[in-house]
Amino acid sequence: MCYRMEQIIERYQKMTGTCIPEHDSREQLFGELAMLRKETLLLQSNMRRYTCEDMSPIPFEELDAIEQQLERSVNKVRDRKNQLLHQQLENLRRKERMLEEENSNMYRWARVPPLIFHSET
Repeated sequence: MCYRMEQIIERYQKMTGTCIPEHDSREQLFGELAMLRKETLLLQSNMRRYTCEDMSPIPFEELDAIEQQLERSVNKVRDRKNQLLHQQLENLRRKERMLEEENSNMYRWARVPPLIFHSET
């Protein structure tokens, strides 16, 4: 199924409920461009903060809040890790019990003397 670009745009507009104007004025485009640049700069700044590339302009209170959030996040990760380790340990214990039982059964089977039937002639 091959769509033309116009069909794709129309379908997108119908699905999202948006409208792309045919002819925008230059002023409106420049306004949107300025807004997008500002938003991009803000997002880049936030990314530098989250990756600790640029911490100098951050005030102490915000650094403290970031530290607390990081500690909460690390605690959640540790809790999940511990939960998974406990599950894995329990699964290994269960498997150990099954193998011990199987070993015991095999040992008993190997020790049972075979039944020999003597026929009297």
